[in-house]
Amino acid sequence: MAGETFDNIDYNRIDMNNIERVEIVKGASSSLYGSNAIGGVINIITKKLKKPLQISASALYGSNKDQNYNLTFGTKQKWGSAVLFSVL
Repeated sequence: MAGETFDNIDYNRIDMNNIERVEIVKGASSSLYGSNAIGGVINIITKKLKKPLQISASALYGSNKDQNYNLTFGTKQKWGSAVLFSVL
């Protein structure tokens, strides 16, 4: 996720409802994850789809007129699964 926004990670791009677990690998892991993984790696594991087609939408309104809209579309096939997540 880093690199597309000048190495700043935009956590709004992650659907928190779709996270199964978070793994933390301490120490140098650059041989597996690239040269930026010198101090460690945070690995976010998402949930597997249970149905052939899943669609969900949500909205969040904050006290400071903050608004957050999420739309998720996922499909499960024989070869694996794919999930498209959008934040508006």
